[in-house]
Amino acid sequence: MKATFIQAYTARRRAVRRYLNLDEDGGTTTIEFVLWLPIFIAILSIVIDVAFVFLAQAVMYDVASDTARRYAVGSLSTTAAAKSHAETEAQFNGETPTVTVTEAGDGTVEVVITHAIADIDITGIFSSIASFSSDTISATVYQIKERDGSAI
Repeated sequence: MKATFIQAYTARRRAVRRYLNLDEDGGTTTIEFVLWLPIFIAILSIVIDVAFVFLAQAVMYDVASDTARRYAVGSLSTTAAAKSHAETEAQFNGETPTVTVTEAGDGTVEVVITHAIADIDITGIFSSIASFSSDTISATVYQIKERDGSAI
C-alpha cells in the first residue's frame, strides 16, 4: 500500500512539473510580450482617440444643424439664445466649445462650433503631441432664415 501511495505521489509531482514547465524556452515569450505590449497599447489608444474625434465632429455638425434650423424657424429668437443652446448641446468631456451664431443681411444664418482636439482627447495621446495640442475641429452650417418665422 505504501509503494502505491509513493508511486501516485511521484506521478502527480511529475505531472505538476510538466504543467509548470510548459514554457521551456527560458521565458523569451514573456520578454517578447513585455516588449510588444506598449506598442499595442499605443496603437489602441490612437484608434480610440481618432474614433472620439470623429464622434465629436459628427455631434458638433448635428448640433450646429439643429441650432441653425431652430433659429431659422424662430424657435430660438436671438443669437444669444442660439449660442447658449449650441454650447449646452455640443459639450464633450465636460468642455464647452466655442460657438458663433451670425445672421447675415441676406437672411442667412451661420452657426460655427469649434472644439480643441486636446479637449476631446480621451487617452491623452493627442494632447501629448505638440502639433495636435493646439489644433481644433469645427462644424459650420448655413441655413436660410424663414420669413417672420413662418414657412415660405
